[in-house]
Amino acid sequence: MSFPSTMTWSICNVATGYAALTLSGSATALGVVTMLGGLPMLVLAPLGGVVADRFPRKTVLLLTQSLLAAGALALAVLSMFDLLEVWHLGALGLVQGVAFSFNMPSRQSLLMEIVGPQLTRSAASMNMIAPNFSRVVGPSVAGVMLATPWIGIAGVFWTMVVLYGIVIGSLYWLPPSQRPPRDDGGVRAVWDSLLEGFRYVLGSPIHRGLLGSAFVLLVLGWPVLQIMPVFSEHVFDVGATGLGLLLSANGIGALLGTFGVATLIGLRRLGLVQVGLGFGFALSIVGFALAPSMPWAVVMAALFGVFQSGYMSLNSTMLMGNTDPRLYGRVLSVNMMTFGVTPIATLPLAWASDQVGPQSAVLAAGLAMTVALVLLAIFNPAARRAR
Repeated sequence: MSFPSTMTWSICNVATGYAALTLSGSATALGVVTMLGGLPMLVLAPLGGVVADRFPRKTVLLLTQSLLAAGALALAVLSMFDLLEVWHLGALGLVQGVAFSFNMPSRQSLLMEIVGPQLTRSAASMNMIAPNFSRVVGPSVAGVMLATPWIGIAGVFWTMVVLYGIVIGSLYWLPPSQRPPRDDGGVRAVWDSLLEGFRYVLGSPIHRGLLGSAFVLLVLGWPVLQIMPVFSEHVFDVGATGLGLLLSANGIGALLGTFGVATLIGLRRLGLVQVGLGFGFALSIVGFALAPSMPWAVVMAALFGVFQSGYMSLNSTMLMGNTDPRLYGRVLSVNMMTFGVTPIATLPLAWASDQVGPQSAVLAAGLAMTVALVLLAIFNPAARRAR
């Protein structure tokens, strides 16, 4: 289930960003489309965590995957008849944001439920392999398809429909949840559950520190990945095929970073390792911004992936390893709110790319992240000491 789902997400990211840029010629339009995908997560992700902890997770997954498939089908039909516009891509972003707000907490919570508390840390780390492997294969597949005239954007969206169908079919093979649903108490009980999750996170120095660490990376670093189409089209002039190469290099690095973190789980001071990965991530962004040629940019994109994935995999591993199993869904949903900030943070970076150039904008983001990490290391000792 995880691989085709994350593969679809990877392909969709490339296709919608590339389509928005080519339809409008503006990096800002790309940023707006990306932002619309993050807005629902900021509002609905906490509710998604409550749903994951109170209702059958398998049922939630079936409903949300069906919604995602319907959105992809609509765009496939519009593209096939040459009716696709930027606002359609924005509408898909909103649909995806709503669906992911409920899908991701339920999917990850169901995984933790299946493997049991003893394997939580290993499962949280290994769970990153599927999305990172998809980031190796997905962008290159999307790039080749976009560059092939008889496939193009419509073919990419039809591929997404097929992959979503595979995910929906595979869900029926999952075992039913052993945890009975809790639908008692009505709206008041849901509200109390929501507040309990926030109180748990805010009352724990480790959780506050780890979520703050994730926030810095997702706001200042991850949006660079979202505006890669600007570099392939306007900086290096390598088109959709070059975009696939850049993103595949990033995905290969991410896969290596994930496997690397899986070997570090037994270390005592994982927080310090995360700090080092964060600085490597910031420096790789600076290197990418200063890349004088496409080959150099590919190398920097790969290093970007190594440090980015290592940082976030370690963060998720420590976050879930320090969480009460009863609150998995709600803690994951709060964590997901930080991911919802990334698409929103893409808009100012995309706008700055139009104003001062993408290389200058990305350089500023890398330097800002370096400063933020220094401050975080000094004023956030709980995350630094996390295990």
